[in-house]
Amino acid sequence: MNAVQSLVDKKRWLEAAQYVVDKGQYATVSQLKNEEARDHEDDSLSDEDCPSLDQRVVYGLIMSIKNPKDKENAKRLAYQRLGKPLTSYKRLILLREPQEGKAFYIIAANDTEAYRLFTIPNVAFVGAWVAIYEPQADGSIHGVPVLKTATSLVPIDLSPSTSLISLNSTVGGVTASEPVQTFLLEVPAARVKFEAAGLVNACSSLMCDSGEKATSSEAKCPAMAGGRAGAKALKCSVTVRKHGIYRVDYCSEVLAKLFISKTVLQSDDVDQDLVREGITELMKQLAAKGVNFVVGGWYKLSTTTAECPGEAAAQKRNVHISTIRPNKLLRNDELIQPPTPVIRRPPVATPSAAVPNVNMARFMTGNLTESSDDELQVQVHRPSIGAVAGTSGNTRRKTLQAAKTKKQRTREQEDEAITLEGQEDIYEDEITLEVEEN
Repeated sequence: MNAVQSLVDKKRWLEAAQYVVDKGQYATVSQLKNEEARDHEDDSLSDEDCPSLDQRVVYGLIMSIKNPKDKENAKRLAYQRLGKPLTSYKRLILLREPQEGKAFYIIAANDTEAYRLFTIPNVAFVGAWVAIYEPQADGSIHGVPVLKTATSLVPIDLSPSTSLISLNSTVGGVTASEPVQTFLLEVPAARVKFEAAGLVNACSSLMCDSGEKATSSEAKCPAMAGGRAGAKALKCSVTVRKHGIYRVDYCSEVLAKLFISKTVLQSDDVDQDLVREGITELMKQLAAKGVNFVVGGWYKLSTTTAECPGEAAAQKRNVHISTIRPNKLLRNDELIQPPTPVIRRPPVATPSAAVPNVNMARFMTGNLTESSDDELQVQVHRPSIGAVAGTSGNTRRKTLQAAKTKKQRTREQEDEAITLEGQEDIYEDEITLEVEEN
């Protein structure tokens, strides 16, 4: 037990991180390897080359957390602990040290070690910086050093400035002696391209950052616990021009929160076109402002089966992106927002387009007795203005006419009436309904 683990056990995460930063004596992976060499082979190394175990700390960027599918994955590690081959493990964590840029592993051999490393609720996740408190060198796997610690991983925030962080100029090659390597780039936004972008349901745990959703493979999520629902992750294809990264599948809940507003992320009906168009426009704006992106990941040597018998197996480099984010946090108003709703009023007909309805329903014709359709005849007459309908024989003629008397008309209205008198199609037509009596 140490002071940091005591604070973690009490859920005092901020104090634990502050303790590490203030009192931790920083060590590099190379120094820890030197210490291991001195203990096993070379006693000539001085204590200055190997800092004391007490209160020393190493920072690391989590590149991947592997959850083995079966014991065969553990057997291929060719790793020994306490002089015996490690035949199984629960989690294998790949990290990158910031000062030297060297990769290293941490292994959780059983559930107890795994749950101690990833203490709930402040669980470290892929793409996050963590502090490894009082670590020791513990062998290597495929040429990559292994560190061990008895303390939980403590999430920390490194300065946005990358001046003290070792960066790569490009994604290099891999060899059989070093089959696994990491990279960390800082590139202008103009060189970063997101394609086929869209929002998908995020993983139920933060630990993987939904990275296993980048492809349709059956990769197992490394999460120790889950239970969340409703979160969204951004799935896309990433290209970083001039740096050896071309259309690498990537999925991240963190990137979605850095680019897209909460309103869009919490929407039940996501407009995927809005997401794609918004990211394209956002990247143009960031490029114009001179914003840089930090891109981190890892790559390994992969051997493919020969296409024809007798041919040598081909080797290629498989690139995985662990984190990609701008070095400047965007303001809320700069994030992708939902579209502004457009209020469309129903069309209003002009007077010239209005057409009077002469097909009156039966309940509009007054107090009529029950009759069949053959007995009810509707006739439309167009007499000249001023005509009065009369009644003759057994037919009763009801006249509906809205005519104005001469006393009500002004001089202008009389002129207008005279003008309309010679027209055939007028609005003052007389509509006559003839109803035959029984």
